[in-house]
Amino acid sequence: MIFMNSLKVIAVYSIGLLIILLAIGCSKKAEVPCRAIAISAITTASQPCIGQGKIMITSPMGSSWIYKIGNSSFQSSSSFEGLLPATYTIKAKNEAGCVDSAIIIVNEITSGPLFSNIKNLLVINCISCHGGNNPQAGVNFESNCEIINNWQRIKARAVDGNPSPMPQGGLLPLIERNKITNWINAGHRFAD
Repeated sequence: MIFMNSLKVIAVYSIGLLIILLAIGCSKKAEVPCRAIAISAITTASQPCIGQGKIMITSPMGSSWIYKIGNSSFQSSSSFEGLLPATYTIKAKNEAGCVDSAIIIVNEITSGPLFSNIKNLLVINCISCHGGNNPQAGVNFESNCEIINNWQRIKARAVDGNPSPMPQGGLLPLIERNKITNWINAGHRFAD
């Protein structure tokens, strides 16, 4: 007899026959792989900072299927909502325990023209201080979400000069300050 505990395999020799017993120390039923299921989905794009994306599984469908996204639990609904732009792993499982997965991408919506103007303006005038690995005041304008989340600070410093003007050399020209004001008045969103 040979016992190999670390591999959890026990081999027993009996009258010229080799019997291998697998000892599995888990009471949980493992996912059963099967032939490719061909998971397909329809997606809806999302803004970068607000989870508006959706994934709707279109195949396989039916009452015998359950689905999950990432490390979440399986669910009967074939729809996942409130997603940020990212790459997601979707799994589908049938009654027999057959599981397959697919990589589904939720894209980022195209930025609106007002936001694009602001992003370009900040890249030209602010990234030297508010960019890179150690941005001043912890604000990194290389990130679209940082721009959106700091719209009040951008207005105060770059438009109003309060408590001091930014960029440090003085307020931006009026035409550029108006671009910031127009974006803020439109709702200060990525899609504006």
